[in-house]
Parts: sequence; structure tokens; C-alpha cells
Amino acid sequence: MPVRILPWVFVLMAALGVAACAQEALEAPRGGGPPRRPAIGVLHSEPTLQAGGWRAAWNLDGAEASLRRLGLKVHRLAPEELEAGLWKGDLLVLADVRLMSPATVQAVHRHVASGGRILATGQTSYRDEANRPWPSPGFALSDCFGVDFHRWSGVDFEAGLVLEETLGGGRMLLGRPEAMLVRVRPQARVLARFADAEGSPAILQTPAGIYAGFSLFAPENSDSAEVTGLLGQLLERLLPGWKPSGPPRSGARVRPGMPFQEESETPESVQVSVGLSALTGEALVAATEGLSWGAGSAREVRIRAIRTVGRPPAIALFDRQGRLLTRSEAPICLKGSPWLELVRMNPNGTYRWSAWRGALCLEPGSDSVRVSNRLPLESYLRGVVPNEMPAWFPPQALRAMAVVARSFTLAHLGRHRAQGHDLCATVHCHVYEGLASENPAVGEAIAQTRGRILLNQGSPLAATYHAVCGGVGEAPEAVWPGGTRVEALPGGPDTREPLPVGGSLADEAVLRRFLDEPPPAWCEGASRFRWEETWSLEDLEPKVAQALPRLLGEQAPDLGRLRSLKVLERTPHGRVATLLIQGERASVQVHGDSIRWLFSGGRIGAGGLNSTLFYLEERAGGIRFRGGGWGHGVGLCQEGAGGRARGGQGYREILQHYYPGAQVSEIGEILLPALQGGAPVRRTGGGEVEVSRP
Repeated sequence: MPVRILPWVFVLMAALGVAACAQEALEAPRGGGPPRRPAIGVLHSEPTLQAGGWRAAWNLDGAEASLRRLGLKVHRLAPEELEAGLWKGDLLVLADVRLMSPATVQAVHRHVASGGRILATGQTSYRDEANRPWPSPGFALSDCFGVDFHRWSGVDFEAGLVLEETLGGGRMLLGRPEAMLVRVRPQARVLARFADAEGSPAILQTPAGIYAGFSLFAPENSDSAEVTGLLGQLLERLLPGWKPSGPPRSGARVRPGMPFQEESETPESVQVSVGLSALTGEALVAATEGLSWGAGSAREVRIRAIRTVGRPPAIALFDRQGRLLTRSEAPICLKGSPWLELVRMNPNGTYRWSAWRGALCLEPGSDSVRVSNRLPLESYLRGVVPNEMPAWFPPQALRAMAVVARSFTLAHLGRHRAQGHDLCATVHCHVYEGLASENPAVGEAIAQTRGRILLNQGSPLAATYHAVCGGVGEAPEAVWPGGTRVEALPGGPDTREPLPVGGSLADEAVLRRFLDEPPPAWCEGASRFRWEETWSLEDLEPKVAQALPRLLGEQAPDLGRLRSLKVLERTPHGRVATLLIQGERASVQVHGDSIRWLFSGGRIGAGGLNSTLFYLEERAGGIRFRGGGWGHGVGLCQEGAGGRARGGQGYREILQHYYPGAQVSEIGEILLPALQGGAPVRRTGGGEVEVSRP
């Protein structure tokens, strides 16, 4: 089928979905008669399993274990079986089925139209079977869910759910924190919200079924008796006449089938120390071949912070039976073979599972245990690159990303020395999730570029990067006012053909044409290549009021009622350099990339505006943002690198475009002594204000 026809096919499918998902809820078991055991089908999507690897398989294992724990019989359902109409069950479970073909989407609609119900979670139908984005509103099953995709969000580990009274009320802690935030349609009823500042919808019910915007079936959540009880309540709403066979109970922990590949370490390997989130409750550390620390050893230990009046904070290690193994007021480094498993426990039985190469170093704090992961540089990159670039990107793009991440790491070693480690594990440095995020394709890219970095004037380049440039990049000093100019980070067009001569993107009229009628660009296939958001002043006002003190400190004025936003100045390549915010009491100017964080309460991360490459249009009572790209726009455009690799460019050619003048070099003898000794390395980059991405 020609690519140009696909969008019309998707539109037709969405129209069919409206009719399919408008059916009334099932009032009684199909066919009438006495209650019977419901027929439950759990969809196994091979494209999702291939893209998600062992984590996707772990979710499916969790779904089946949870349903069986409630006394239900589960049928493993292949998409082909559903599409052919061979399965006629009551409830279709879609546990984070991220990739779905048009035929599978239509089959789900037919299931609902025939009176069946769905229970869907997380990323279900977020992309098609080839990992391409659907047209807006983001989910192919939006009509069934009763929602439109809003944005990704990482919910804090301490956060959870706030249940509506219909589910008993109260708050429930989660283990796995990722979430899909959605906008609710009129036909959807909110059953639970996330415990975030905005009270974002988390569980919703429609005539078609129930959608949970998080990984309800992930074992980190569903192994808990409390979450099992919640699942039972949801099933009672979907399966009239069915009741759980007994009180909710926890099951044996569903173990992940994570693959592991040894990483060779040489004596000259650069060591990296990464700060992880502190342990605030009980945690478990285990290694299949045993743990060791100082003079002690065990297969598994439980960790607790100890506070004794009159004594410094300490760390206590206990065995599985609760016997004290050691108590220390000094740091303890745990080593294990072949790797370390860390399980952060919640009081309700949910937990956060992770796995790490190298050593986990524990340091007692006032009311917690500080944790850092010390490991070789190449091993560290295995836990970074898959979180910064999708593993299904072309090999040459992955190789470019590996070199960029290695360079950025070396340029920022010691960045968090005051906190006791080199780097953090968030977007301020790199998103690092350890062994659990590793991928064979990414590991191959790292191995193929082993030891290669970008050098600029003899030092590692602080090679910033972002998700989508929108067709044009920018220089760091324009994005982060006060930043240093770097010859290897000039910014500029990232289009397939040169832009027309004449006119500058700093000109408002030229910029509008560029956004509304974009020229072919290397990142044009990205879902956020072009975007728009419309905000009412009423909704935007509290966000701005919360953000300004964080962004401007004591200089932040009290604006009062928000009146208007106006672009005063643009960067040389079209991004907003200065935004004027006018209120009834005062006005204020916000500059550079800080403008994005007006939409996230002043916090860098999920929830910010996609980019500052936008123009404004006043609407009745609000403002429309019409923009392009996702991220700050400095350095490598990840989607652009993917497009260039698909166009036949090698990783060196890709790097030369985004970092002109920088050399791809080996970590040499001159650099190694300084790195091994922990001495600061002179970096050439955009200054301390930059983040790696987006």
C-alpha cells in the first residue's frame, strides 16, 4: 500500500472505531443463563514483544499471573486468532500492547461491537506494527479508551494513585512509575487519578471497557495483594455476575527473564560513578552467584537506614530471616556476580525492580541511604544509550549516539562530585537505568565504537543532543543565555535540501512559513516534527505562577491574573529567545530554554513545552502554540540521525553534520591518566546550564 494512502486508512479506521466503541456496557453474561466462568483472552503481540524485549514478556507474565490469582482461566491470544474471529470471549486484556496492526485494531473494535469488553493498560495501541506513530490523537484505540494521548510522564516512585469513592477511595502506592497522561473525552468516567500536582486521570471506564494509563499488570505492581484487589474491583465492573474466589493475596514474585551479556573490562577502563535515587524504606539486594562486601558475603541482603540517638546515621544489612549481618556508619560497597538485583520495597507490596553491573555503594544519610553505581564506562553506556535513542533505530544512528553519549560522559565526569558521584541518572546528565534497559542492538553499536569520542580543541566535547530539531538546530549560547559559544555546535538547517536564499528564521513571517509549510527534513517522520497546543489563560496561569519562582528566584513577580504572552525576540535560527508574560499586576520576561519549563511548574523534565520553536496565535480566552521539534535543539537531532542513517549515511558523516569540526578520536594515552585519577577534564560545551536532552 502506498505510504500516502496510509493516513486515510487510519482515518477510516478511527471512524469505524467510533461506531464500534459506542456500544452500551455488558449488563449480563452473554447468552443469559446462570453465571459462568468468564472467558479471558490476553493478547500476545509479536511486534510488541520484539520491540519491548524481556520487559514486554514480563508484563504478559504478570498479567496472566494476576488473573489466575483471582481464579480466572486465561487464554493466550494471538492477533491472527482475534482477527479471524476464532475467539469469542468476554474480556480482552491488552497489557501494554504498544504495537498493533490496523487489522488487530479493527478486530478489537469488532470484539467490542459484539458485546465483549476490553481492559487495556499503558502504551496499548500507541504505534502501529512497524513502530510508526498513528495520526492524532495518539492511540489507535482512543475511541474505546475515551481518551486522547497528552504526554509521557515519569511519576515519582513515592507517588501513586488516588482512588475515587467508587473504588473505595484512598491512596495506593505504585512500583513501576511510568505513565501515559491523557485528556479525557466526555464518555469516559475517571475511576482513579495519579497523585501528582495536577491529579492527572489514571484509570477510566467507558462503555467499551477500562483503560489504565500505567502498567497495571507489571509484576512490580501486580505482585501486590492491594493491587490484585484493585484489579478484582475493575474486573467486577467489566464482568457482571463475577466475583473473586477469595480475598486478594500476593503471589510469588514473577521473575524477569532478562538476558545478560558479559562486558570485558581492561585495567585501563575508565570508571564512572552514577548517583541513583536514595533508599527511603527497606530494599533488597541479591546476586545469583553471591554478594560480597568487606569481610562479609551472602546471597541476598535487606538494607535499612538506622538512626540511633546520639550516634551518626548507619546502614544495617540483614539476611532473609531478619538476622543482622553488619551495621556500619561508613559506606559499604556491594559487589555481586554476575550482576546485582536491587528491589525497592513499598509497604503495600509493590516494588521497584532494577539490575546493575559493577558495584552498588551505600552511604548512610540522615533519613535514607544514598546509593551510587560504580562501573566501567563501556558498561555504563549500555544502560544509557537505549534510554536516549530507541533500540530499533538504524545501526549507524545508534553508533553515532554511542559516540555522543561517551563524549558527553567524559566531558562531565565529576559534575556531581559535591554529591559524592560523577553523574546523575536523569536528563540533567543521561537517563541511566542500568542493566534492565540494555538491548543487544545497542550493545553492538557501543562495541563497534568502543573508546571513540568527539574531541574539540583536544578535549572531550560536551556533545549535547535532543529528540527532534524540527528541521533546524540552534547554538548553545542562543538557547542557554550566558552559555559559551562552541565552534562545533553552530546549529543550522537540518533539511534534505538547502533552505531558499533570503530571509531569516528569526523573522516572524519566515518562521511561520517554515513551520506551516515545512521543507523536507531528516526528522520529518517524527511524531513531534510539527505540533500544536492550545491553552486557556485560566489553565496556564497556575503553571506560570508555580514556575516563575523556580526559574527566576527572588526576581519572580506576582503577576496576578494572566493577561497575555508575546514573543519579543528570536534566536538566529528561529527559536523564541525572549517571551513577555503580562499579568494584571506585573509583567516579566523569560529567556531561552527556560520558556519550556513554564509549562511544567519550572521543573526540567516531562510536562514542559515540546520546544521553543513556535509561534503564538490568540484564541478566544486562550493561546495556540504552533511549533516544531522536541527538545532544546542543540547538537545531535536523534530523529534526524535516524533519518540520515536510513538515507545511507554512516555514523561519522552524521556526527560531522551535527558537530562540524569535532574529530572522532580514541580515548588516548594523554586523556586516560586524568580520567583514571578523577581529575577534572576541560570540556568544550554549552556550560553548566545545559541538559543532555530533550
